[in-house]
Amino acid sequence: MKYLKSIYTLLAFAALVIELFVFNFRTFESFFFPEELSPVTAYSAGSTVQEDGSVLFDLSSSSEPYILLDDLNTSVQNLYLDLRATEDPVSTLSVTISARDQGNNQYYDLPSLTIDPNDESTKYIRLNLSGDAKSLKITINSSLYSSYHIGTIKLNTGRPLFFSPLRFFAVYGLLLLLFFLRPGSVLYTAAYSLRGRLQTGWILFLLLSQVLLAVGIGTFNPDYVDPPWTHHQQYHKLAVALTEGHFYLDDEPSQELQAMENPYDYRQRKADSVSSIWDTAYYNGRYYCYFGILPVFLYYLPWYLVTGTAFPTYLGVLINACFMSIGIFFLLDALVTRYFKKLSLGAFLLLDFCLLAGSGFFLVVENPTFYNMPISLGAALTIWGFYFWLNAREESGALKARPLAAGALCMALVAACRPQMLVGSLLAVPLFWPSIRALFGRNSVLKKAILKSLLPAVLPYVITAAFLMYYNYARFGSPFDFGANYNLTTNDMTARGFHLDRLPFGLFTYLLQPPSINSVYPFMQRVSTSNTYQGVTILESMFGGFLWFHPLLLILCGFRRAKNQLKTLGLGAFALASLALGLVVVCADIEMAGILHRYYTDFGFFLVLPAVLTALSLYQKAKKSPVWLALYHRGLFSVSAFSAGMYFLWILNRFYN
Repeated sequence: MKYLKSIYTLLAFAALVIELFVFNFRTFESFFFPEELSPVTAYSAGSTVQEDGSVLFDLSSSSEPYILLDDLNTSVQNLYLDLRATEDPVSTLSVTISARDQGNNQYYDLPSLTIDPNDESTKYIRLNLSGDAKSLKITINSSLYSSYHIGTIKLNTGRPLFFSPLRFFAVYGLLLLLFFLRPGSVLYTAAYSLRGRLQTGWILFLLLSQVLLAVGIGTFNPDYVDPPWTHHQQYHKLAVALTEGHFYLDDEPSQELQAMENPYDYRQRKADSVSSIWDTAYYNGRYYCYFGILPVFLYYLPWYLVTGTAFPTYLGVLINACFMSIGIFFLLDALVTRYFKKLSLGAFLLLDFCLLAGSGFFLVVENPTFYNMPISLGAALTIWGFYFWLNAREESGALKARPLAAGALCMALVAACRPQMLVGSLLAVPLFWPSIRALFGRNSVLKKAILKSLLPAVLPYVITAAFLMYYNYARFGSPFDFGANYNLTTNDMTARGFHLDRLPFGLFTYLLQPPSINSVYPFMQRVSTSNTYQGVTILESMFGGFLWFHPLLLILCGFRRAKNQLKTLGLGAFALASLALGLVVVCADIEMAGILHRYYTDFGFFLVLPAVLTALSLYQKAKKSPVWLALYHRGLFSVSAFSAGMYFLWILNRFYN
């Protein structure tokens, strides 16, 4: 304990040093700047200085509004600029500084930067000019506002110390994680087991950290906590409609929309200025919600019946994410305790992170909106379904009825959330193959036992299918039509068709596209999605292929070494089938829906689970040699750290934008 206390203290001191002298090194640098200057300012032609100090710019001219600091003729090391839009004083502003200096008599532009009126640190701008500055021109890159409040402008000014408690604790937490999860840590010498208090504490800390992380990320953007978009209220509107005894939404489509020959033609709707509710299914003069209905029964309808108000969607998504987190732990625990004993605690923690990240945890908590409600619930149900099914297997081929039925209920309900994920039910065939094969054997006692267990497992599928078929028929006249093709978005899904030419670009973008990373905060940028596909598809800004965010998939290259053991455990065909079905979902999303970042959740679990099974199997081989075991732990730590780093950069970008 004394050793640990010393480590905690040392790492806290290191985090403090990093906060003070790394993140705030500009403060100490400014101690050595020349004398502070308050330059004389001028403004672009036609500008008027108001009585309150704001400047009204003439936007009728072709040039953008600018501030001029002239006749400097001195060394300029930094600039302090207090700038805000009068009409929207909290809005961030993009500015471009142009300079004339000792080496350039004509103005040259420096890279654009962003000033946040609520963040004082963004107002201090470090300049690196060529010799003495002659003049500076600050151009405001915005046509949204005509009036700006321009406060203090200083040159060579001392920069205050900006101590961020959040950043300090984030760095401290990161240092603690790196210390305890580093290769060679004591976590890799202890076999995973929940019998000891210490390990139980670590697992509870892991789960609590994931829950807090979900809440922290999910509540960061106020637009996601209280969405201002009308189409994000569809689930609440459906809950209200159910209390009124019908499935259509109460919104009345406009007469213009009802009169259109093809209401799904986005460009025609736009050309004719036809009003409609975005991304809502429209069919036979009614609006419908085409997203899975289970969240309505689980969250929105009970909440509405009790409170009479709309259920907060972000809360439901975060609850789903927590169930994903807990489900991943129980699933991995079931795999380790039943099939891969004596796994180190460190390896367990790293694999838990990889499997959770691959399941779409960060994608749904970063954007806890209406779109991620059915996806996150479908992912949580899939995870729990596999957990129950694993516990239903017996070595003799017999099946445990209760966990089998519980798993079937979870997997069947996926259809009422996200139909693409229903492919997980097909994995019951390789998972329960010994039991299926026993049905054709001679052991009549075993046959009867298996059939007796199967009947309650089939019932959830029958009931769910019957309800969904009725629900679909009542809305769209077909038991198999979920209504997704009738959505009012950017393209006519009823005429979208299936085109093989979509697949090459889609597969590359979803799986292999390298990320775009540079030296400018927030460091990760959206990748180029230029392509030669001569047709219509839905394409969202992407940040890199799935493989780059989950390099653990590379371990599948060693599947041949793990194949025999996985086959012996009855998990070999299951792993291959999961990988194949994951790729099927990728192709289905490309063809039916398009290329969107949140769709990684549709197929991520099916791709990462085989990688985790391969990693667990290879551990059994590696632990026979201390050298190989050390290399294994280093490799697992490296891919986990890389994946965590990628998600960190991605979340930085999402927060920044």
